[in-house]
Amino acid sequence: MRFMYIKPANMERMFSQQDYGDRLTITIDNARLYAFAPQTATAMDGTTSVVCNAENSAKDAPSAQGVTIHIRKANGGYSVFLGNTAEEDAPVYERVQQGLDALGYVVTAGDNYTVHWTFTKENDPFIVYGGLEIPLPIYLSHKTTFGDLTQDWHHHYDCENDWMQTMSNTAHMLYRNAADEPKTINASCPTYRLRYDFSIGKSLARNGEKIDEPEKVNFSDGDELAYTMLCFITAEQRDCI
Repeated sequence: MRFMYIKPANMERMFSQQDYGDRLTITIDNARLYAFAPQTATAMDGTTSVVCNAENSAKDAPSAQGVTIHIRKANGGYSVFLGNTAEEDAPVYERVQQGLDALGYVVTAGDNYTVHWTFTKENDPFIVYGGLEIPLPIYLSHKTTFGDLTQDWHHHYDCENDWMQTMSNTAHMLYRNAADEPKTINASCPTYRLRYDFSIGKSLARNGEKIDEPEKVNFSDGDELAYTMLCFITAEQRDCI
């Protein structure tokens, strides 16, 4: 899933699925890690506590890239570990987000998500009887412009002619036939990816009155100036602050 990702909270939803959650492994390939220790800070209102992590605060070059991350359910929590680390040596976290933060993982354009359910284990065959339905939901989110760009763009990012992409997601099922030969069944379907475009601006008001051309206004001592940051999402404008 090159253009999509799974939010940590949705990973937990998938792991909580009865009978099948403990058979699931979520893998993130080609991931980038950033050296940023999670910490808390106080928001602009002066009272709200917010978490600063690599996802929203890292600004330096990645400390590692092209790495593989595995996430599995383990011992009442979640095991989040790199591909070159033995799972038994990996710490167990109460929340998936905590494990990803500890690694310094950030959603970027090149990472790729794979979900894998293992049904047949050694000496424990999984039998699918006729009429049995096995729902395996995958809760996906589209990468936004911020998560999909390969580099910073100055002032704006033009995607007017590239607002949607078509791709194909494929599921593979491996099984053994009556002769104990490995066989694979593939199923695919097209999906459509919307590109979210963001731009940020600001507006100015003096003494409660909006000013459209501040460079033409003579300000006086005692004027009360109020700046508002504006976030433009496609054709919709929202006040962020």
